[in-house]
Amino acid sequence: MGRQYCLSNENNGGNMLKEEEVVREVFAMWVTGLDGCVESFEKHCHPDLFWWNSARGGVEGRDVCVQGLHAMHEMTQFATTRVVIKNIQAKSGQVMVERSDDMYDADGNLIAAVPAVGVLEFEGDKIVAWRDYCNDWTPNLQPEV
Repeated sequence: MGRQYCLSNENNGGNMLKEEEVVREVFAMWVTGLDGCVESFEKHCHPDLFWWNSARGGVEGRDVCVQGLHAMHEMTQFATTRVVIKNIQAKSGQVMVERSDDMYDADGNLIAAVPAVGVLEFEGDKIVAWRDYCNDWTPNLQPEV
């Protein structure tokens, strides 16, 4: 099975639920770096978003989540994140996605490949809850000497 990169023009023959389209667009926006990550949250996440990660716990509120994105950028200095979808399942109001979030620096070097399974819940076209199940990958970051 080949890698499936999230591209906003993927449409599964037009049979994709709106929720899956949104999730794919969110991940596609991450390719542009921090600005794209922030924009994806501002565009597609509810202001009262609850974002939980098994490695760090939960945060509430889109603005707090965006602060977390900035903190991750400070820690990693990622220039782009390519999301590799391994499996995605969607039903009305919910998307489950097995993926790898592959972060690269400005020179194209892989910083971290983070395997995760996410469950995203929707109210209308907005993500209201996002739970990611993954290991804590941050101890593997090597400080520059």
